[in-house]
Formats: sequence, C-alpha cells, structure tokens
Amino acid sequence: MPTLFRSAGIPLGFASLVVYAVYLSKPGSLAASPVAVQRERQVAHLQSAVEAPRPEGVGLLQRPAAAGEPAVDIRQMRAVGAVSTTETKETKETKEAKEMLQPASMIPLTRDDTARPAAPRSLADIGRGIGSDKIVVHQYHVPYDLHFAQFRSKPAFDLLEVGLGCLGLKDVGLGVRLWGEYFTHARMDVVEYDGACARKFAADPKKRGWIPERGAALHVGDQSDAAFLEQLAQFRGGWDVVIDDGSHEPAHQILTFRALFPHVRSGGKYSIEDLQTSFSPGRWGGEGTATHWVGTYLMRRVHTQPKSSDGEAEQLDSKFRSSVASVDCHHFVCIVTKR
Repeated sequence: MPTLFRSAGIPLGFASLVVYAVYLSKPGSLAASPVAVQRERQVAHLQSAVEAPRPEGVGLLQRPAAAGEPAVDIRQMRAVGAVSTTETKETKETKEAKEMLQPASMIPLTRDDTARPAAPRSLADIGRGIGSDKIVVHQYHVPYDLHFAQFRSKPAFDLLEVGLGCLGLKDVGLGVRLWGEYFTHARMDVVEYDGACARKFAADPKKRGWIPERGAALHVGDQSDAAFLEQLAQFRGGWDVVIDDGSHEPAHQILTFRALFPHVRSGGKYSIEDLQTSFSPGRWGGEGTATHWVGTYLMRRVHTQPKSSDGEAEQLDSKFRSSVASVDCHHFVCIVTKR
C-alpha cells in the first residue's frame, strides 16, 4: 500500500491518516471505545465553533457581547493597574483618553490571585489573621460590621483609604490587605504621603494578591492638601466608602473630611479613625480637638442647624435636612453616613 500512495504522489503521512481513519470506522475498532467517542465529540465541538457564523468583529477568543455592547476579548478580562474587568468594555479611544487624564501621582496596582483564600472570612477573622491593628488593637470590626457589611454583597463599589501605613507598622499595607479580602468587589484607592514607601509597596510581588478584584491604585500626596484631594476626587468621580487612617492629626482629619465628604455618594460611609489623638498634647492639638469638632460641627449638621459653629453655610434639602444623615461614634472612631 505505501507503494500505491507513493506512485499516486500522496505523502506517506497523509496516507497513514487515511488508513487510520478507515480502521477507526470499522465495527469493533478503537472508535467504539469511550475515550475515542469523547475525543470525537470534542473534535466535532471545536470544529462547529470554528465554522459557526459569528457576529462581525468577534474572533475565536472573544465572547459575543450583549445587545448594544462591543465584543470583549477574554484575554483582556483581567484588571490591569487601576482599570477593572468591568471596564474592559470601553473603547480603545476612551481608555487612551482616561490614561491621558491619569494623575502623575497615581501608581496602578495589578492583582495576583495565587494566594487568595478559598472561602470568605469575617472582618474580625481577617484582621486577627494578618495582625491588623484595626482589629487586634482597636476592635474596629464591631462598628464596621454594622456599617460596612451592606457593601460586601454589592457586585461593585468604590473605596478610598487615606494612609498606606508606612509609619510605625511592621508590615506596610495591611489596610489594603484587610479591605482587599473583605471587600473583594471594590475598586480601591489609597492616598499615601511617602512616595518611596508607596513605590516599594507597589513593586512587592507578595502584596499583589492583597488588592480587591476590581483593582487598586496608590495616589502619592498630602492629605492636608485640599487641592490634591479635590483633583483626586474629580479624577475618580467619588466613592461609596472613605476611611481616614492617615496622619491622625486632628487638623488633617478635619480638612480631609471637608474636602472628601462632598464626594461620598448617597448612602455612603465616611470613617475617621484614631480619634484618640484629639486628647494628646503637642502636635496633635489636645483638648479633644477633632472630637470637639465632631460633637459640634457634625452634630449640628445631623440636627439640620442652618449654620455650623464656624459660620459655614449649610446645604439643606427640600425637607431642611443636611447631607449628614448620622454620626456613629465608637472607641477611637466615628462613622458618618451620607444622606
């Protein structure tokens, strides 16, 4: 038979395939085995996928998009820097425009899933497991469970934390690690004053698995710089949760709230941590500096007084209510709810 195929000008490799196919088609051959049947089905499925008609512009590595949406390449379905998987539907032009507007102080982070836990854990368990002072020392999980649990079930939301933890912590970025696991569906922004520390954190491959699914970004800047905070808010478009764990200086806590609270979305939360510094003398101010402000300025807004103690005009809605729905204070922390 090899002579027959050679005389006909047919390569021996092709001839072998023909003979093998004839053999498989005979009753009782290998084709009747379960393995062969499974392989035949897989080949048929792949062949139908290749030959099936596809919408224009949709390749073999793409999934058809819903009506009115562009096709999305599955190779791009992963957060890159501060761009989330939900944002890959944007056009190339839109992405390029966003990149042009990206602040120079922004350091994008890319998530690594290799070390993610298999099952969700409580905030207390996460904090104790990683040694977070928010949980181990301050017991913030008690009020946070009351205020933050609702966001955990949301498919997507935006979170900002002021302070990466570059000063005084044994492991920088534990806040990112805590919220990255607790709020898996968040897109996270972090403001940090120490640029060298922020870049070192971003370059550490161990910590890439700490960020939430939708991505994260570090923003190098001073929380006492209102212009910087406003620029960041305009770039990002607002947040659902803001946590101030920055310098702990009362003057900074007050300024940061005034700058960022207008950019908290309705129903959102703003947390001011480490308020114990209000009672420390020296650089912190002492005499209940920030806590006095909470008890006067913020409480006046809760009770809809037309003006605060410092004369700032109040923005009221049609029912004469301010944007501060409530202030819930616990040990060393106060959580403000946006109306």
